[in-house]
Amino acid sequence: MLENSRIASPPKGNILEVWLLSYPLMLTALSGNLMFAIDRMMLGNYSTLVMNGAAICMMAIWPIQFGGMVVTSIAEVFVGQHNGAKNYDKIGQPVWQMIWFALALNLLFVPLAFGADRLVIPAQYYDASVVYYRWIMGWAVTIPMIGALSAFFIGTGRVQIVTIVAVFGNILNIALDYLLIFGVKDYIPSMGAEGAAIATVFSQMIQVVVLASMMFRPKFIKLYGLLKCQINYDSMSSCLKFGLPNSVGKTLEILAWSATFYLVADKDATYISVLSIGQGILCIFIFVTEGIEKGVTALVSNMIGAKVWDRIGTVIKSSIKLIFVISAVVITTFIFLGETLIDLYLSNDLTVELHDSILRQSLIGSYFLLGYLIVDGIVWSIAGVLTAAGDTRFIMVANTFAAWAFAGVPFYFLVCKGDWPPFTMWVCTLFYGSVNLVMFYLRYRYGNWRKLVLNEGVK
Repeated sequence: MLENSRIASPPKGNILEVWLLSYPLMLTALSGNLMFAIDRMMLGNYSTLVMNGAAICMMAIWPIQFGGMVVTSIAEVFVGQHNGAKNYDKIGQPVWQMIWFALALNLLFVPLAFGADRLVIPAQYYDASVVYYRWIMGWAVTIPMIGALSAFFIGTGRVQIVTIVAVFGNILNIALDYLLIFGVKDYIPSMGAEGAAIATVFSQMIQVVVLASMMFRPKFIKLYGLLKCQINYDSMSSCLKFGLPNSVGKTLEILAWSATFYLVADKDATYISVLSIGQGILCIFIFVTEGIEKGVTALVSNMIGAKVWDRIGTVIKSSIKLIFVISAVVITTFIFLGETLIDLYLSNDLTVELHDSILRQSLIGSYFLLGYLIVDGIVWSIAGVLTAAGDTRFIMVANTFAAWAFAGVPFYFLVCKGDWPPFTMWVCTLFYGSVNLVMFYLRYRYGNWRKLVLNEGVK
């Protein structure tokens, strides 16, 4: 079963095909996001100071680490187009270019791990989180490597392999989190933030090893040309040409989020706690957006390779239907369990007044956050089409502009200068997502993306 592709030849784009391709990717995203959220919950129960310090560290690391993964993941578009065009022997080349690029990122990650800690961690959180920062940043290459290796399986429609490896890795991470953060009496010392970082790095390294071993099997090596490992500057240039704009756009968007943490670091503890908890909730439920975006990109890439452009509209309609159905389930669940979920992030060392304030503000903000998730899901379904066609520069410009102009700037004036309540950040986020949707829809409806052919091999 794991050997079979879930993409028809040529792809149809109906709701069943979108679902069969997207739901394993949703599970992959959900497992990773749950791991991140549970990690945050455990640190919150260990110490609110440590949780907030780790959150600030991740907001410094994630733009760079995730930006690297966005670049390496562009290989899935080239793989998908070659797969749709049945140019199977060319599939290995873009994957290898992105593996080399990921390894080269160590030249950035390692110096930042040991030379930039005091620049990115506020003084009041430094002692509690510096070791966390150094571990995660020092081994940040694992995420771009996972992106490059996963691109092979996603582009060829073998998404369930990526799902199984991710779920296994994240279950391992959660188990190690508990053991290393809190310790086991007489056996394992309590390591707090360092324990959480070690658990994360180790589980990600295991995922890299397993994905590589499954990709480099004899029959795949022969069919897909996986021994063509030399650096090919034309192929590398093509990957970077379309991957870097996507990466820059995502990175600058995340930097807008990161800026909010630094802007409220010196305010009342309620502000940064509400942001940290909201980010944790976002990470749990954004799996729908992440899974469907990658599913749409894989399907449309194969459609472009097979020259069946007329079916792309069907993919968009199918993905929007899925978003509304799944979002209805998520929102209904949150209505009944939202307060319980938020309370899991709160430490017992908080005063009753501070506990109630954080809980109330987080609960209000969460409903705006869930609205944002629906809007954002539609945005990134459209972005999946644009990415498959190579229209990544538009994604970079539009998403960056919207994030800073319609989320970052309003947050600065309303919350930082105007002392509006903490949940205002999530109101600004919903506003930004709505503006983004209008821009992406207009680009899809009237843009020139249809004239783009990313992969010369499918012309």
